[in-house]
Amino acid sequence: MEDLKKKFEKEPVGKQRILIAGLIGVVASFLPWWSVSFGSFGSASMNGWHSYGLLTTIASLAIVLNWLLPKVGVKYKLPWKEEMMLKVLSVAMLAGPVIWVINVSFSFSMVGIGVYLALVAGGIAAYYAFAKTKKAPKATK
Repeated sequence: MEDLKKKFEKEPVGKQRILIAGLIGVVASFLPWWSVSFGSFGSASMNGWHSYGLLTTIASLAIVLNWLLPKVGVKYKLPWKEEMMLKVLSVAMLAGPVIWVINVSFSFSMVGIGVYLALVAGGIAAYYAFAKTKKAPKATK
């Protein structure tokens, strides 16, 4: 685990933020994205593993796994350059909650905490995927 932490710290700041946003997107996919109360009859909710939430779920998992798998010894070849893939995945991650909100006709009374968290994570990931950032600071010994 310590080795992964050191490898993470060597990444550029922008990529670190994208990875953190990807992890937050994975967590957000398990939280309620839609909930409605039926009073004394109970309530119902749905997480990000349904409908347009799958865009965020799959993109977030792909961002995290794309970084993690080579660090643990899994070798594979990407279909695109990594920079382009991070841009596409970040936009897909942001598109999930945006389309979800549009699909529920902007009825924010039914939107759950998972959508808000996914919106923030997707926005951060998209920003850092398209912005030029500085290199990671050198780790001190």
